[in-house]
Amino acid sequence: MTKSLVTGLRQIFPDKSIKVYNRTADKVVELLTYNPKINRVDNYTDLCRDSSFVFLIIPTSGIFALETDFVSSILKSDSVIVSCANSLTIDKLTEVFPETKIVRLLPNINWQIKQGTTIFQTNSTISTTDLTELTDILTPITKLIEAKSDHEFDMLGKLTSCGPGLFTKIVDQLLTSFDISDDMQKQAVYHTLISTLNYLIDSEKPADKIISEVANKGGLTESGIIAAEKVLPDCFDFISKSMNEKLLERQQNLK
Repeated sequence: MTKSLVTGLRQIFPDKSIKVYNRTADKVVELLTYNPKINRVDNYTDLCRDSSFVFLIIPTSGIFALETDFVSSILKSDSVIVSCANSLTIDKLTEVFPETKIVRLLPNINWQIKQGTTIFQTNSTISTTDLTELTDILTPITKLIEAKSDHEFDMLGKLTSCGPGLFTKIVDQLLTSFDISDDMQKQAVYHTLISTLNYLIDSEKPADKIISEVANKGGLTESGIIAAEKVLPDCFDFISKSMNEKLLERQQNLK
């Protein structure tokens, strides 16, 4: 996710330096391949010596392990913590980092191609100016959607963040089931998918309306749609249940 973020930012802000801290120096060196303006610092407190947006793209355990001097540096510089830990709610983050400005952000691998959707929440300490500045940074590489609650964040986040992997798996299975393996044939399917999604977005028509435009009575599309209606609900319910269980497990481990 860090690679995706610095790659996207390089395209928008090619001359801006980005401070990065990681205990493993080689990982920071690797990031230079994606953004030559990466500047490795020796301590995470160096990330916020000046007013900054400090992205925490680390495991939850790593966030809990941050020491009090980090919080002190954040407060002293009037910086903003941008947490990319999916399972930590705004309330929990505020409890861990009291009095600090916090944005909860769900990372997305599509940052690197300046596309995708990113869900976010803020705590009450964030000002309008802070949010505007962060929006100015991120809007060129992603569509920002503010979640009104933890439930909405989790519900949308499962598909906006995990979607690239899930949707790719679904398309890959379609190709396998339809016996499509040639690269040129795959490209034809990919472009059909892209044009269909664009039609859904641009036309703002409900899904059943578009389906009715394609599925002639007794035709091939109708046959496929009827079969899909029989098997897809159980399939996607199972996927959603599995992801909900994993998310619940993470949340329970934090208690």
